[in-house]
Amino acid sequence: MWQQIQQQQAQRTADRAAQKARNLQVQAQAAQSVASQAQENARSVSIEASQATSQANQAQIGLKSMQVTRTLQGNFDGLQQQISAVLSSDFSATTAPPSAVINSSGQETGTVINVTA
Repeated sequence: MWQQIQQQQAQRTADRAAQKARNLQVQAQAAQSVASQAQENARSVSIEASQATSQANQAQIGLKSMQVTRTLQGNFDGLQQQISAVLSSDFSATTAPPSAVINSSGQETGTVINVTA
């Protein structure tokens, strides 16, 4: 009889241990599922972050391009004004007649006078 009681206790202990193992297995599977979902979410967020970074880089490139274009346009406008000013200038040779030099006697020198009669 004593052996039978010990055997029943051992059986109950084994049954409890088996039930506990099954419960822990269910918990482990649930935790594994949650971990898998979290890992998938992390991958998704990582992809979105990469896309956002790419978009931000493209926006920076676009901004820089606009700044360079604006600078070049300003330089071209200034160059166009300079070219227009040069082209509208009168380059004809205009020389003023030499001014006469007055000598110490008050006479104008450098003028040719015909003295033949």
